[in-house]
Amino acid sequence: MDSYLNLIRMKHIFTLLEFIRSTGEKVLGRHLYNQFFDVIKQNGRNIVRCVTSPVNKASIAYHTKMGFEIEQGNKPNQDKVLFVKYLN
Repeated sequence: MDSYLNLIRMKHIFTLLEFIRSTGEKVLGRHLYNQFFDVIKQNGRNIVRCVTSPVNKASIAYHTKMGFEIEQGNKPNQDKVLFVKYLN
């Protein structure tokens, strides 16, 4: 159940970040993402994964700029783009 609740919390965080990104508040979005990365590292984790739609080119560009890489195994014509970021 804990994992499920954490997944839901992360989905809400990413929904908020997407809203912030879409409204032009990129500095705030970057700050929130960096805060999130700090919390992840403090909890002994070092990998962050996220997903977006292939038609959402702005989201793909934003996540790439934030240091996410498109995960290997993504296929053309797939209805999602998977990202991974390894934290130092």
